[in-house]
Amino acid sequence: MNKIYVAFGVLLLTPFLLLAQVEPTDTDYDGYTNISTLDHLKWLSENSSAWGDNFELDNNINAANTSDWNSGDGVYPIGNANTSFTGEFKGKNHIIDSLFINRSFSDTIGFFGYINNAKISDLKIENCSITGEDYVGAICGITTNNSIIKNSTTSGTVNGKTYVGGLIGQIYSNANINNCYSESTVTGLGLSSKNIGGLIGFVHTNCNINNCYAIGDVEGDSNIGGFIGRFASIIATVSNCYSIGNVDGDNNDGGLLGIGFGTWSNCYWDTQTSGMTTSAKGEGKNTSAMKTQSNYNTWDFTNNWDINSSINNGYPYLRNSTLESPNLLTPASAATSIILQPEFKWNNIDNTDKYIIEVSSQSNFSSLLINEEVTDTVYTATSQFSQNKSYYWRVKAKNTEDTSDYSAIFSFTTKYILIKPSIIAPEDSSKCIELLPNFQWEEITGATSYEIELSESDDFAIKLIDQEVASNSYLPTLELDSANTYFWRVRALNSTDTTAWSNTNTFTTVGFVFPLPATWAYVDSTNAHASIIIENNDSIIFIDRKIASNDVVGVFYFDDHGIEKCAGYGVWDSLQNLAFSAWGDDIATLAKDGSDTNDLYKFKMWDAQLAKEFYTKFTLSNGDTKFSYN
Repeated sequence: MNKIYVAFGVLLLTPFLLLAQVEPTDTDYDGYTNISTLDHLKWLSENSSAWGDNFELDNNINAANTSDWNSGDGVYPIGNANTSFTGEFKGKNHIIDSLFINRSFSDTIGFFGYINNAKISDLKIENCSITGEDYVGAICGITTNNSIIKNSTTSGTVNGKTYVGGLIGQIYSNANINNCYSESTVTGLGLSSKNIGGLIGFVHTNCNINNCYAIGDVEGDSNIGGFIGRFASIIATVSNCYSIGNVDGDNNDGGLLGIGFGTWSNCYWDTQTSGMTTSAKGEGKNTSAMKTQSNYNTWDFTNNWDINSSINNGYPYLRNSTLESPNLLTPASAATSIILQPEFKWNNIDNTDKYIIEVSSQSNFSSLLINEEVTDTVYTATSQFSQNKSYYWRVKAKNTEDTSDYSAIFSFTTKYILIKPSIIAPEDSSKCIELLPNFQWEEITGATSYEIELSESDDFAIKLIDQEVASNSYLPTLELDSANTYFWRVRALNSTDTTAWSNTNTFTTVGFVFPLPATWAYVDSTNAHASIIIENNDSIIFIDRKIASNDVVGVFYFDDHGIEKCAGYGVWDSLQNLAFSAWGDDIATLAKDGSDTNDLYKFKMWDAQLAKEFYTKFTLSNGDTKFSYN
């Protein structure tokens, strides 16, 4: 009797929360998108348009929740046969813990499913559970076309049917695998499982594998190896590698290599822990020999390997061969007043061939003023930066196999380059300068003070003024000598710089700049005299200009012979009223040697600028007081 089952379906509209994806960004502006959360990893796994970009892991990430993703299938591999990952992923020695993938009917399975001309470095996949069908590895399912995987490790379980490895499922062509190891247990699923290896399942063609090891157990049907299951390439090379995991296979199984070719040098397996006395390649040693450094006499135990009875169960282990980031020294972070053509210094990093220094005026380094490869830890800028401007710099180390992360970013601010001041007043070769002159010069950007010097000689051997002032002017506290010639100069200063001296200016103070003619000589007798007072005001005009400092006003009379004689004079200083005496006739002498009662005074002006005298008429009135020609 045939039974017909009728299913009555009920459509339940269950509310659900649609979470927005969290897209990572390049937070430190170094050209690598920063992965710092599990949400970032999810976004990367689901956005194939980004699989040609570069990424860096900022911190450890607990990926245990991936077991609940995609209905229990776990995370999507990054890259597949249609769209491979072609960028760079820098793990920076951080851990992705408890990554889960359960896709037993899918190929190219791993954290990366398929990489093509990509670079994976310093990545640690720990406590993973990864299951696929073909081409399965904890780091990647398939690598091809000159891809590089280095300084990367795995632990956990990796399961698949064919081409299954603890690190890589299959190397299809031209890969370089350096300084990697796997602790993962690798299991071939099904009776026809094949090409199963502790580190790599299958090597198809040319590659180079150096300084790697596998310690996890390996199980499968055929082509099973503690290190590599099958090695099809004749020209590929493997050097300085070993495995110790138990190998359980039915056909073509071996302690190090199940079946294959290639050039293998200095590679070993533990005949006791593996349970295998034979291997297609390599040399078998017992456990004690495998834990003895002298049995690895061609290995580099200075830079690549180390051995310690308390580490890695006594077997050789890899040193951290990742290039460290340089530490910047000078200019120090946030340094100020840096010269315009500075010298940059950073510490030396071992195993480094070159350093790349970058300097920018922008904190995100979107444009570079300096982008140079150098072999030393010192670099001097070849051209000057702008003054009083902020700049940013960083350095990374590089060798033939690796490039470090960038150093921390340091900023610095360049100094003001002080220029020597130009003098404003007193001007050079000026005459009739007041006895308390106001020294002035141009203000200099970046100057915090100025030094002024005054001397009676142009070598400044003896300084009458040697003063540091905060502003661009200076007023002496003591009067200078009248009718004296002085020399002065000024320079600008700040905390780090002192300019050259300005040009030296000379000036002469108010007084007789030019000798008066002999006819201006007078006798200051003790007899009566008249007082001449000219008030200081702006309305005193001589010819076509106002009376000026150092002009001389003289009063004249005629002697017994009708000869014009001077009775006295005064020098105008523009600061106060001019007062002088017109001396009278000395009655003790026979000759008339001074003015007399009822004499008509005549006035002369001595123009100190033109060194020339003029007759004038001096009129006193309630209006303006003026000089005019006779």
